[in-house]
Amino acid sequence: MVGLRLFYFLFFVGLGLYSPAFPRWLEAHGISGFELGLVAATSPVMGLVSPPLFGWLADRTGLRRALVGGTTALAGLVALGLGLLAGAGRAGFETTLALVGLLAFFRAPMGSLADTVALETGAAYGRVRLWGSLGFLVAAIAGGRYLEPTSNSLLVAVAMSLAVAALSSALLPSRVGASADVPSRQASSLDVPRELRALVACALALEAAHSAYDLCYSLHLRDHGVDVSTAGVLWALGVLAEVAFFLAGEHLLARFGASKLLVVGTSALALRLVGLPHAHSVPVLVAMQGLHAFTFGATWTALMRIVRERAQPGTLGRLRGLFSVTAAIGGAAGMITWGTCYRAVGGGMTFRCAAVVAVVATMLALASGRRLSAAPATTLAA
Repeated sequence: MVGLRLFYFLFFVGLGLYSPAFPRWLEAHGISGFELGLVAATSPVMGLVSPPLFGWLADRTGLRRALVGGTTALAGLVALGLGLLAGAGRAGFETTLALVGLLAFFRAPMGSLADTVALETGAAYGRVRLWGSLGFLVAAIAGGRYLEPTSNSLLVAVAMSLAVAALSSALLPSRVGASADVPSRQASSLDVPRELRALVACALALEAAHSAYDLCYSLHLRDHGVDVSTAGVLWALGVLAEVAFFLAGEHLLARFGASKLLVVGTSALALRLVGLPHAHSVPVLVAMQGLHAFTFGATWTALMRIVRERAQPGTLGRLRGLFSVTAAIGGAAGMITWGTCYRAVGGGMTFRCAAVVAVVATMLALASGRRLSAAPATTLAA
């Protein structure tokens, strides 16, 4: 498990440098409004393609380590290429869109492949995954303090962190679990159980709503006079709350169940998005970041537990990939919508509209819980 923890940590260092700062990097290079949303949407759009593809390869071959290391290294090379081209003044909108899309293609399956390894080991997922959150936290603080978000050194730093993460993947098992040994007739298709369909719709709405935070939070802070260093600390505080949830996640899952935690998480997201337009002072922003424990920590832990419990033998990688696709559809729609909305009507209305979508996710989470309670788990994960 040491190799898996190390990979999560290093991979999320790259995300911790990239996610808070990249919208500001794009705006500094003349990309804003609809174009900003379009570039940001390449990440969830590529999530439609690459996680299912690599999930199928993972189930078919069992070669987790090679797939994790290869996709991570290629993502690092693309990030470095974008930084070098931008430094030479050759990264216009079309070039940036293409390279960010390629970066997203290789980046999207890294997390789902690592999650598949973690789920197959049978270990407490949250206590392994929290190392990724710690990496994000360290990078968000360090990046906010030492990296100018509009500088091309941002992408060089992201590339370096991904290169080290690719090297660390050598410590992962080359094959994990029994996926490669399952008869081909079992692993040849993935039938989504009826009781999971409401959950799939919930994941779509959840990601669409949460993408407003992912894309617009840094812009909201900038527009209200929060400096780069403080913004990095605020991002880190959100991740710290997420880490706290991951530490307590197994106890909470055992006591309340995954479906109830999912409802709590989606409800907290609606509350957070409604409150953001009114959060102008740093103390209020600090307090609100505590909700990230539920808006991400609870929702993600609950979804991963349900995936683990409901996966048929030989299909875990693809079922995990299905939820990546679902999240990608929601995220792509959200990124394009919220990027355009933010420029047209500002952050307040953008966050309020996203809150409505979060309410829809809560209703779907309640429906999913009822369906799941009526259908016993068939799981590989007892």
